[in-house]
Amino acid sequence: MSLLRDVVALLQGDHDDPLAGGVRLSREGERTVDVVVGRQEWQREIIEAAPALSIGDATLRIVRPSGLVLLKLHAGGPQDAWDVRALMESLEQVGALEEEVERMLPHLPPECLRLWKRLRDEP
Repeated sequence: MSLLRDVVALLQGDHDDPLAGGVRLSREGERTVDVVVGRQEWQREIIEAAPALSIGDATLRIVRPSGLVLLKLHAGGPQDAWDVRALMESLEQVGALEEEVERMLPHLPPECLRLWKRLRDEP
């Protein structure tokens, strides 16, 4: 890594943030990658259920689509809602994703369930 072209930024959440923090990895000419650090048990379960992927010498867990939806529902912003819609529209079969999301929703705050229902009911 060239230090002039690569950036590692530590992101720390405050007491109201749904995440404890994260690390943003940037490299010139490449996509930025955010590594999130959760606070809740359900977030740990999402990471543990994620398949491991070897990249060079590192092994990373990349969350499944349902895990990404749950994290986005928990974040709850307009961009997060748009991301959930876009993800669901991109999948050929959303039934399994919906089942996985709905199985985990009781572990999340009530506003996540309200957002999920709104997104599913919108055309």
